[in-house]
Formats: sequence, structure tokens, C-alpha cells
Amino acid sequence: MTVTSRKKDIYGRMLGTVTLDGKDINKEQINRGMAWFNWPYEGELPDNVAVPYKLTYMLARQKKLGL
Repeated sequence: MTVTSRKKDIYGRMLGTVTLDGKDINKEQINRGMAWFNWPYEGELPDNVAVPYKLTYMLARQKKLGL
């Protein structure tokens, strides 16, 4: 497992991407309805991350998964 941190939030929590065996665990959590895409921070993510996260989030919502 690899955690790539981009920065810390106002509470000191690490913000970043978790990967395991080449798979984006953040995206997988969104896909399963276990996490949300945080729209206010969309602009802080590169497009190759923000767009797939956003689309995955919208599909999970359509399927009424999880959160």
C-alpha cells in the first residue's frame, strides 16, 4: 500500500491518494458508496483524478449505494 500525500487539511489530517497493487483505493471507496467526492476541493485535484472521482461518485449515487 502506498499513500501519496498532497497536503494537510485545517485539522492537520493528511490528504492524498491511497493505492494498493496499482489500484486507486480512494476511487474504489467512492465506487462502493463508502466515501463521497468532495466538490469544494475539486479544483485542487488534477483533472485526471477529479474527473474519474466525480463520475464514479455520480454513478454510485444513481445506484443508491452506501452513504
